[in-house]
Amino acid sequence: MGQDITPPTISSVTSTTANGSYKLGSLINVTVNFKEPVTLTDAELVIELETGATDRTISINTITVALSASDTSYEVQKGDQTSALSVNTISLSAKGNSPALKDTVGNAMIIFTPTANLESAHTIAVDGVAPAAPTGLSATAGDSLVTLSWNTNSETDFGKYRIYGGKTSSPTTAVDSTLAVGEISKTITGRDNDTTYYYRLAALDVLGNISDYSSKVST
Repeated sequence: MGQDITPPTISSVTSTTANGSYKLGSLINVTVNFKEPVTLTDAELVIELETGATDRTISINTITVALSASDTSYEVQKGDQTSALSVNTISLSAKGNSPALKDTVGNAMIIFTPTANLESAHTIAVDGVAPAAPTGLSATAGDSLVTLSWNTNSETDFGKYRIYGGKTSSPTTAVDSTLAVGEISKTITGRDNDTTYYYRLAALDVLGNISDYSSKVST
């Protein structure tokens, strides 16, 4: 019987996360599958993901017991946007004196390109791009009510406007929302007369990514 001198390789990159679209802050599993059990010592396995304008890196830090697969997580960051999450590169980064990813007989991995990439078996879209903050907010007082109006956002990926209001100068309590980008006014009833109220808006896309606050108004 001949001696095993074949270096281990990466068979595929997969995910236990369901196919679909994921917003800012979502955690997505990334699993690296090896053709045979391996250990990782004095190094980390660095995975560069294709995530849009700025690519992200995640890592697997150690594999002390020989495994055929090891996983990590990627968190969707602000600005990430791609219709199919995939892996650009996988590499070994030293953390100690003897960095290596080896099989059980000691053969070290020298090729880190997976045979099958993440998008081969999965369709995972990521969207960390929030709408712009609404502009042009104004408020007009009436008898026990306030009418708000603002400019239309230009995004095609749009869910709704959320209205924050209250008696404090920087309101964080949502008091109402709209259902479409073209709905750019709202009347808030049940207000106390002779009382100052403050309002500001945020815009949300379809996945729920939320913009910064608009400017604040009071009446």
